[in-house]
Amino acid sequence: MIHRPKFNDPKSKITIHTTLGWDTTIEEWFGPKGKGRVAGSLWVSWTKNFLIRGRCFWDADFRASGSWIWRRLAKLRSLARPFVFCTVVSGRNSLFWHDNWTGLGPLIDIIGDTGPRTTGIGLLSSFSEAAIDGVWSIPRGGNQRVELLRSCLQSHSPPTSDFGDDLFSWKISLDDSQGTFSSRKTWRHLQPLEPYVPWHSQVWFKENIPKLTFVTWLTVKDRLTTRDRLRRWNLPVPASCLLCPTRDESRDHLFFQCTFSNTLWSDFFAHLVPLPPSNFSGFMNWIKNPTTNRRLNVICKLVFHALIYNLWKERNGRLHGSSNRSENQIQREIQLQLRRRLAVLDKAKSNNSTTRLQESYLSLWFGNFQVH
Repeated sequence: MIHRPKFNDPKSKITIHTTLGWDTTIEEWFGPKGKGRVAGSLWVSWTKNFLIRGRCFWDADFRASGSWIWRRLAKLRSLARPFVFCTVVSGRNSLFWHDNWTGLGPLIDIIGDTGPRTTGIGLLSSFSEAAIDGVWSIPRGGNQRVELLRSCLQSHSPPTSDFGDDLFSWKISLDDSQGTFSSRKTWRHLQPLEPYVPWHSQVWFKENIPKLTFVTWLTVKDRLTTRDRLRRWNLPVPASCLLCPTRDESRDHLFFQCTFSNTLWSDFFAHLVPLPPSNFSGFMNWIKNPTTNRRLNVICKLVFHALIYNLWKERNGRLHGSSNRSENQIQREIQLQLRRRLAVLDKAKSNNSTTRLQESYLSLWFGNFQVH
């Protein structure tokens, strides 16, 4: 009977860390433990003998061999390769064409696939095999590829020692002196941080109502198809506001300079002290942290989202001739919409011992926002 080792079994030599850790993998595949003899990780040694089988790891086709984990690792080679640097000691462990020992990248990528045939240096030749008696084994002549290779080797001399193993390290850049794998640094390099968005907390928070939040996000980015934008696209549409025909329609007018929308805004926010600004940009700054009570802040943001959503919904309804609701009707709809959401939030918090003693969302709502 054949007993297969289990992943993460303390009695087994094969672990998830060994399988998926690039820091271990780089050292075992290319370093002194994995070169020419079975040593170090059992999984890496088995992989070198039965999957790689003397081929170049970077270019071999592994789509039909090995386990699912191995094939997934093979797909990451193009991402991992730029981070693997080689420091030549004896030149016996590094590949002349495929390893990045010049700091310029693999020479096969610079010279091209015909480089080995043009120069006479084998595709899988080691660094030391590319030199004879301390001199690069490069043919004479004016071949363009030979000249390019010669220029790449100008600042590099053939190895002078036959002792010691070449060193392989993981570096984010040539200036990285540590040479050790860091998942955090690698992720940051592959996924650079996007520019900071100052209004994210006003739009995206865990208690939000998704459909309201989406419209609010479009509003903050000024991507709603308001009439001022349509006219900038040279579309023949009237400029007047659909909610109050006295002014031209724009985002900043709709929220909340319009007499219709300002009435709704006043019903919900006018009792707060100090009075929040009614212009859109000023209100966006205020809503970031309107009070010292976190739950009250959540309600303020939900009211803000509900006003934007329902005003835009009413505006579109009037545009297409299917709606003409009054301020009181929209007010009641917002109240029902938010009371349902706040009841759900209170129910979710009721089983949490740390929040049980805090004032409920609904009690804060009826004490500060409910319009009779």
